Amino acid sequence: MYFALTGGFGGGKSTVRGFFEQLGWKTFSADAICHGFFPELEPAAMNRWGEKVFTAGKIDHKKLAEVIFQNPEELKFWSSLLYPRLGEKMKRLKKESAGKKYLIEIPLLYENNLENNFDGVISVYTGDASRHARLMEQRGFDADEIKRREKLQLPPEIKLEKSDFALINNGNLENIYAQVSELDRRLTSERMD
Repeated sequence: MYFALTGGFGGGKSTVRGFFEQLGWKTFSADAICHGFFPELEPAAMNRWGEKVFTAGKIDHKKLAEVIFQNPEELKFWSSLLYPRLGEKMKRLKKESAGKKYLIEIPLLYENNLENNFDGVISVYTGDASRHARLMEQRGFDADEIKRREKLQLPPEIKLEKSDFALINNGNLENIYAQVSELDRRLTSERMD
């Protein structure tokens, strides 16, 4: 089984990915995979933005985020470099996943038309008030930065509608874990049928 996990900004995707891992899934983060491509993309970043996205000769993730999440064209440029590489990695992982349970967390899955590469898509949905509070309290974002980033993504409701499976993360950790556990049970039993 080869599934994608997506959802809104600050919706709890990484927490859900961790729960799937606890249940025996091999999990991956598209963001972490993409960060591995940064060294080979440094020349392109230097040509495009100069030193403003670098610290000590390396791409600085925070500085890069400030540039690409301020301007849709910059995000599009950066995505055009990252997502073909991610696509190749995903093809390798799909071959590897035969007979196993693989899950890749991809925040911008639909925005980059990657959904057809998977056996199914799971979306984590969290209401705006909960997501915004979490982003401010736990990750230090302000309301303007949250709005800027949300404008560059599909709304969580659209991601939910497009997905094959939904997990609603408006409660506590025990509630979302129970939903993940039930979905794992369903997917595993369907695979065995």
